[in-house]
Amino acid sequence: MINRRQGLLGGAAFAAGLTSASAQVPLSPGVYIEEVPSGLRLKVGALETSQTLMVTAHLNSKEPVLITKPGEVAGVAKPAGLDELQQNVDLFFGHGGRSLHLFPVLEDQGQGLLAHELTHITLQSLADMGQLFGGDWKGSQRPLPIGLILVPEVAKLADAQPDEAAELYREATRTAEALGALAIIDTPARIDGMAFGANNAVTDARDWRARLAINSSHAALYGHQLTDRDGQPVPISPAIAGLITRVDGNRGVWKAPAGTYATLRQRPAQRYTTADMQVLNPEGINTVREVGGRAPVVWGSRTLAPSGSETLYIPTRRTLDHITHSVRWSLQAVVFEPNDEPLWEASRRAIENFLTRLWRQGALQGTRPEQAFFVRCGLGETMTEDDIDNGRMIVNVGFAPLQPAEFIVQNIEFEGFTS
Repeated sequence: MINRRQGLLGGAAFAAGLTSASAQVPLSPGVYIEEVPSGLRLKVGALETSQTLMVTAHLNSKEPVLITKPGEVAGVAKPAGLDELQQNVDLFFGHGGRSLHLFPVLEDQGQGLLAHELTHITLQSLADMGQLFGGDWKGSQRPLPIGLILVPEVAKLADAQPDEAAELYREATRTAEALGALAIIDTPARIDGMAFGANNAVTDARDWRARLAINSSHAALYGHQLTDRDGQPVPISPAIAGLITRVDGNRGVWKAPAGTYATLRQRPAQRYTTADMQVLNPEGINTVREVGGRAPVVWGSRTLAPSGSETLYIPTRRTLDHITHSVRWSLQAVVFEPNDEPLWEASRRAIENFLTRLWRQGALQGTRPEQAFFVRCGLGETMTEDDIDNGRMIVNVGFAPLQPAEFIVQNIEFEGFTS
């Protein structure tokens, strides 16, 4: 549970360059009429949570392309890579995805180029992605912050070049951290030439986890690939992204993308027993479960954050990012307002109203709003005179997110036994 004494957004400067207003001083006797403003009208609106970005070497464009249905792929893909890109896009939309930003990898960028017969990925491309989708949000149009990042083609690269693939996933995670997004990481079908199978799948998955060396709540690892119609393994990350989009729309960003709401249309290429899952789950390796011949379901919702982290679970991480994005964007409206009590009160009230709406939707713990969150902003509370003199308004926000009930313990009592 989040420590409600710690402002998770504390220290963030939401506005810069604030100035103080000076009152007009009358210079001669007379009657003066002063227009008194009715007060700041500020509202924090919820932003989109599941905008998805897929990095691909198969895009026939030097600029990112937004697609909203699978049939649009043929018009933007390179002929040689059409089948693979179409397959990944189909997995995304087939599991509930709504819109997908395709980000091109340019082979002539030079820096960090990894050549491979199956894919071409550059570290510079992922760095460029952060520059393109990060930075300041300008204008009145509501931004669409990227919430999910996929690099499914790297899964094949990992078969032959696991260390290079691991570095690319680390770079994708660093980009996700910069954007306030979640990088979804695939497990390759083969690692160091050793095929996954009933006897070594757990060992291979753990070895891949160790090779990644990622300890961040902005990344989630899934210990499976899926199978296509021909029984061949395909990356699971596009399906997971589509599934997260579906769960966001039906339940909310605070709902774990796992359990009976998280069904998959394809069978997993690797199968784990309950005992296997008890080994993998604590290491942050999410799995897929098949029960009674029903459709497989995702059976794990952990990030790659260290054990004990406040953002160990995917919905906690994404709820925090959702609140951060929404508040930051909405408070852009008050940049250059006088940095004094009316602004602080308006900001507090707007954020409290936003968090109250989330609480009423079931996103936060507590039976009363004051148990679910707090918002602080004021001189001597979150700011010093030096902060105000330098144009900084600091809002301190804390909230108590829901946590997935991974372990439900029920005491069952029986009566009538003899001693």
